[in-house]
Amino acid sequence: MYLKSIAINVVLFLVAGGGICWGADSDFRRARWGMTQAEVLVTEDLKPAEQNIDNLRYTIEILERNVDLYFTFADNKLVGAFYKLKDNYLNSYHFIRTYNQFKAALEKKYGPPKDEKTIWSNNSYKNASVKRGLALSLGHVKYYSFWETGNTTIKCSLQQTNYDILCLVEYDSKEYANLSKMVTVKEGLDPF
Repeated sequence: MYLKSIAINVVLFLVAGGGICWGADSDFRRARWGMTQAEVLVTEDLKPAEQNIDNLRYTIEILERNVDLYFTFADNKLVGAFYKLKDNYLNSYHFIRTYNQFKAALEKKYGPPKDEKTIWSNNSYKNASVKRGLALSLGHVKYYSFWETGNTTIKCSLQQTNYDILCLVEYDSKEYANLSKMVTVKEGLDPF
């Protein structure tokens, strides 16, 4: 009985902060920057909805919102990841509320943003808060918030792109930033 009590206390000590910190060894979810695609696949419990040489895509739910979760690879190294909102709303103001929910969750985890921007390309609705959703759907306003950790830059953004409203939470490796830029350049190439 005495040995059993010691064993239980050792386990409680380790789990409660005496050395094991769940998630402390990861950069994004349970993955570390630089992992191979095969290693990242093992960290996720779900089967990917899509898999190719540059991306793994999962369909999941966060904060009661439907999102696509992408892991991005370059030279078979994990260089970034992002959540892309899949929900579509008739009232564009709901996108702003969702952006604010994502931002609040990030603030809770990482503290206040390092930088925050609201960029108006057309001031028609800037002073009419009830028209912010309309301004967003017309492409008149973009919202950005930025955080940094030791290994990661994080950006939460909301904007209208090609007649769609795009809400993203992006995580990028600082160490593999040049590889991440190569993926962006490669994706931007015109195949013709």
